[in-house]
Amino acid sequence: MRMSLKKLFVEEENEFGRSTERVRNIELHIAERSRRIALQNSLIERLIANGRDIQSVGRTLNNLVDIQRLFQQYYHKRCMIVERSSLGHKPRAP
Repeated sequence: MRMSLKKLFVEEENEFGRSTERVRNIELHIAERSRRIALQNSLIERLIANGRDIQSVGRTLNNLVDIQRLFQQYYHKRCMIVERSSLGHKPRAP
């Protein structure tokens, strides 16, 4: 019985580690996307200042912002799973 319980705890720790690693990877990805969005905004401002058409780059920026929003939603879900795991609740599938 004790070995089974110990094995269960090790499995739970491994799952928690994978979840926290996923959250960290998502954080890095979100930070990189934020950097790209800021760069795109800067480029658009320069184009506007020079009287250039921004329609196509505006669409690119909108796509980046939409993708960023999706990653942030996923990030919040993963954080909730990690939090629930740390509180002893069984994580739900994402």
